[in-house]
Amino acid sequence: EDIENILIINGAKTDYNTSLIKEGYDSILTPYIEQGRIEIIEEYWADNWLKEKAFDYTEAILKDGYNIDAILSGNDSLAEGAFEALSEYRLSGIVGLVGQDADLTACQRIVEGNQLMTVYKPINELVTVAIEMGIKLAKKEKIITQTTMNDGTYEIKCVFLDPIAVDKQNIDSTIIKDGFHLKADIYR
Repeated sequence: EDIENILIINGAKTDYNTSLIKEGYDSILTPYIEQGRIEIIEEYWADNWLKEKAFDYTEAILKDGYNIDAILSGNDSLAEGAFEALSEYRLSGIVGLVGQDADLTACQRIVEGNQLMTVYKPINELVTVAIEMGIKLAKKEKIITQTTMNDGTYEIKCVFLDPIAVDKQNIDSTIIKDGFHLKADIYR
């Protein structure tokens, strides 16, 4: 069995969200790393989430002659920077590329076969829950949550909504169906 070589490009080290994203992917990747099935080529942190940094990191790894099987990006903008470097080496669509936020350009890359997937947070569901909680707060009603999250300083009561991994197979039934992006814009 071949070892999968993964390049990881995180967001800014100063952004607490980056820590949470890393915690999530580490929980999934660690068993595979320990089994010797995955090797992390490098793990970078892009200052200010700059896509130019993702381009530079990806290009440097490619220049060094590393074989990259996949790139895990902290968001779709970083994935875009990595995509631009992969394109210069004629590796776009060959190297698995993932991001999150369901940016329009990422959705376009997905349907074109140049990005494997993005993580989508259904905006209608987020808005509905936020409005319901806002109304309860305004009415001074008690908000009951089952979960807390540490923001780096405090344990904060929260509600987690499930994000959705979106790829070619479910982009129409998620992002387009929800009206997050128009079909005509994605399938340009």
